[in-house]
Amino acid sequence: MATQPYKNAAGVRVPGVTTVIGGLGWNRDALMGWANKEGRAGRDIRSRESRSAAIVGTAAHARIEAITHEQSFRVLPEEADLTVEEREQERLAVEGFLSWSRMSNLTIVATEAHGVNENLQTGWCLDALAIENDRLTLIDHKTGKAIYSDAIIQVSAYLHFAEAALIAGGWLNPGEYLTGAHILRVRGGNFSHLYRSRASLEDAWEVFVRLRWLYDQRYLIESLTK
Repeated sequence: MATQPYKNAAGVRVPGVTTVIGGLGWNRDALMGWANKEGRAGRDIRSRESRSAAIVGTAAHARIEAITHEQSFRVLPEEADLTVEEREQERLAVEGFLSWSRMSNLTIVATEAHGVNENLQTGWCLDALAIENDRLTLIDHKTGKAIYSDAIIQVSAYLHFAEAALIAGGWLNPGEYLTGAHILRVRGGNFSHLYRSRASLEDAWEVFVRLRWLYDQRYLIESLTK
């Protein structure tokens, strides 16, 4: 994923998609519920025991990315501290991805595509683009306990921003669209897949547009308290 700050054509820093969504509390209830559950069980949410599934998911995600880049042979830093049990969980998650990949009719054509949408002044970075039945589609990886509403809003923004960039670059004709988004989740030893068509994500896109407006208003209102 892109690690440098997003800057628009004028060199001004702009927020990314996840910042716009995350800064306004989407998924907060789920995180609070998880923290409460861990606390009631006597576990520190910062402990390895509590974070084990997320650690395995991150390692599996990294291995999947390496496979996508045809570099599955290389040693990954995310795997360095995995226990024997966690390595087995990672293997199961990756095997789930490979099984799905073999059954799907997808060919990865780009990874970590990113840019800044000048219209909404927002940075974006998607995991992958693939060809599916002669049409472009989006792939997004997740490692959370579930696929939450913020993920749906996120991929809807990626779809629109990627389309605009592809049209500007001549890779798509005006009026052409990506077909939708494949959300791939790895968590512990589990792999799951969720597909949403572009048409089904239009309401989520409208939500993102409003969130982007609210993002700017938030700091305007906060300035009135100082």
